[in-house]
Amino acid sequence: MKLPSKDQIENDLMTNAPDWWAKLPIGQRNQYKCSTCQYTIITFDRDRGVTPMTLSCSMCQGQMSSNFYRADQNAPITHVWYRPDGRELKKLLRNPATRDHYLNGGLNIKSVGIE
Repeated sequence: MKLPSKDQIENDLMTNAPDWWAKLPIGQRNQYKCSTCQYTIITFDRDRGVTPMTLSCSMCQGQMSSNFYRADQNAPITHVWYRPDGRELKKLLRNPATRDHYLNGGLNIKSVGIE
């Protein structure tokens, strides 16, 4: 089975996805805050795609909740949402647990400075 590329997935989503796809934020900051330890991260949407409402806190494993893009758009970015490509995308698409997420526009997250 030949796996689709990042560009093929994005083109398919732009062509076949519902109207909400074109309205997804790109180039915006969002804030996630942990309800347990109050740790906060500022994310940046590098690519158009789907991001989760909650994340696991890297400091205490509590639950971080999205502030739904009500964030200071000049705040320093700590994490970036991006569409994986190349080997990373192929690995994620081979895993049944993550395949649907990425084929349906899901983004991946990384800390700033991590490549």
